[in-house]
Amino acid sequence: MRSVLAWASAIACALSVTTSATLACGAPTEPPPPPPVPPIVCCVIVDWFVRPELPNSEFLLVRYFRQDGLPLYQSNPMPLFPNQLCLCSLPPLPTAAIGAGVEVVGFSFGDPNNLPWIGLPGNAPGYGPFFSQQDPALVAQVQQFNNVYAAAAGDLIPSSGPPQVFGFGGPGQIPPGVIFDVFQLIRIPRGFDPRLLCPFSGAMGAIGLFLGQDGQVLAEPVAAGLPPIPLALFAQNPGASAFYKFKWYPLIVPPPCPLCPGDINGDGQRNFADLNILLGFFNVPCP
Repeated sequence: MRSVLAWASAIACALSVTTSATLACGAPTEPPPPPPVPPIVCCVIVDWFVRPELPNSEFLLVRYFRQDGLPLYQSNPMPLFPNQLCLCSLPPLPTAAIGAGVEVVGFSFGDPNNLPWIGLPGNAPGYGPFFSQQDPALVAQVQQFNNVYAAAAGDLIPSSGPPQVFGFGGPGQIPPGVIFDVFQLIRIPRGFDPRLLCPFSGAMGAIGLFLGQDGQVLAEPVAAGLPPIPLALFAQNPGASAFYKFKWYPLIVPPPCPLCPGDINGDGQRNFADLNILLGFFNVPCP
C-alpha cells in the first residue's frame, strides 16, 4: 500500500529520491538525520462543477501528483487484517477556508490515466472505500509523526490544525503494482475563490502513509518488504518512511479564457465551470 505516481501535464521538478540509511538501534544520541530530498507533491483542480440540487455549492475535484513525473503511489502487496487500517495523511485545510464552509466530501486513490471524471474517480483495486478518520487518538498520533518529520526536514511549517486523515479497514488484500494518485472532492460555497485554498505559497508541508493496527499508528516504510515503523524508530530516521513534502495548496486554477465559448453548462453564467467542461473533454488549456 505504499509509494509512488504522476501526471504528465504537471510542472516538471527534477528532484530525486535517495535511499535511507539502516535504522539504528537504541535511543538516539544525536539529532535525527534529515529526511532524504523527497519528491515534491502539488495539487491541481482537474474538475470544477455544480450540482443542480445544491445551487449554493460548487465542487472541486483536486488531484495530488508528483512534480517530477514519477508515480505518486504504487502498491506493495500485503494482507489487511480486520484490526488494521490503511491511512493517508494530508495537511489541514486553511482555517479561513474551513470558516467559510469549505469541506472535503470525498477521498480516493484513483487511476490518473482515465480522464475526464465526474466527481471522484473509482478507487484503485484493493483500496477503499475511504472514510475520514476522526478518532482524536489516531489523528494525534499522525500529528506526532508529522511533527518529527517537520523538525528533521527543517523547511516545513507548523500546520494550522490537525491533519486530514483518511483510510479504509480490513479484511482485504492489497494487490501488487497498482499505480494511483490521491484525489479529494471539495465542496465550496457558490462564488468562493479557490485560490483562497493556497495562502501559504512556497511553504512546505508533508503527506504520509500509515498503517493503523489495534489503535496504534505506524509509518509506512519507504520500500516494499520492510516492516511498518513505530514512532521511536521513525524519530531516529524519518527518511526511512513513505513521506513526501507538499507545497501548501498551490491549486493550479485555470485562468479566465476569453477565447472559450460561453455558458456551456446552461446555468446562466460564463464561469470556470464552463471552462472546465472544455478542459475535461479535450484535456488541453485554452490559449
